[in-house]
Amino acid sequence: MVHNGIEYGDIQLICAACHLMLALGMTRKEMAQKFDVWNKGVLDSFLIEIPHDFLNGNVEG
Repeated sequence: MVHNGIEYGDIQLICAACHLMLALGMTRKEMAQKFDVWNKGVLDSFLIEIPHDFLNGNVEG
């Protein structure tokens, strides 16, 4: 249950980052590049990989 709570918090932060990037006028490509940079650093996780792939059009929905 604790793990799920932490994961939920991470997802909320990712959503907030996406909203901020959109408000700043970033394109999908620019946003994907930022997630790629984050995924190569200390934020490396599957949860950061998902929006990167989605923004690049690599995820079917």
